[in-house]
Amino acid sequence: MELNIAINALKFYYGEMLKRNFVFEIRRPKKDRKLPVVLSREEVFRPLSSVANVKHRAILMLTYSAGLRVSEVVKLSIEDIDTQRQLIHIKDAKGRKEG
Repeated sequence: MELNIAINALKFYYGEMLKRNFVFEIRRPKKDRKLPVVLSREEVFRPLSSVANVKHRAILMLTYSAGLRVSEVVKLSIEDIDTQRQLIHIKDAKGRKEG
């Protein structure tokens, strides 16, 4: 982390203060990749079963099972769900990807 800060500081100093290009190629350290936490069935169903409203429970189950973001769920409509092929069409997903 500190190395990235130092590289950014040098690039800013050369570019903004000295008005010169930073010509050195410094390799940035690789980021650690952490595995996601996988919940057990009980840990998933416990909060879902506590929701009394059927519509709210369906929205939460769809969100979790499809791995959707809140903004993607908000934009979701009935026409986006293809029950024949069992697909969900996500519009304006993160990174402007259609999926």
